[in-house]
Amino acid sequence: MRSEMLQVERRLARLEAQNRFLKRVVCAVVLVGGGVLLVGQSAAPQVAVRRIEAQEIILVDGKGKERARLETFEGSMPELRFYDHRGTERLALGLRKEDANSYRDENDLGPGLILFHRDGRDRVLLRSNSQGSPGLFLWDAKGEARAVVGETFRDHRPAIELRNANGEVVFSAP
Repeated sequence: MRSEMLQVERRLARLEAQNRFLKRVVCAVVLVGGGVLLVGQSAAPQVAVRRIEAQEIILVDGKGKERARLETFEGSMPELRFYDHRGTERLALGLRKEDANSYRDENDLGPGLILFHRDGRDRVLLRSNSQGSPGLFLWDAKGEARAVVGETFRDHRPAIELRNANGEVVFSAP
């Protein structure tokens, strides 16, 4: 009987060793499998986006400050604006219905590029109106119109006009 007990004890010890080994193997498989799944998720292939719809896209710098904005100006006209480190608009590119003054047709819509002074005032406008007539407009640091090269809005003739600080025309051609 004693020998039978020894055999049972040996078999029991062997089964316990196998059981511990199997537990370790299963644990290792679960850990490795979970790791593979997690790595597989982060390395999933990127899907190309074919279309993004937005009314406004804002680009910010590393500090979260707005530096550029792509938007529909006044709800319908696309415009890309750039801002300096103080948040002042310095450049705008797009379609715009211009403000009324002696160089801009208030009922006109056309592509344009506007450069702004550091205080935000218009300094340079390069544009083409809806009829395709080009124009270059210059303002001084006070925001006063100083020069225009392009076509007149009244009769669409080529023109050059220079103004003094009082807004008086000092040179005009033709």
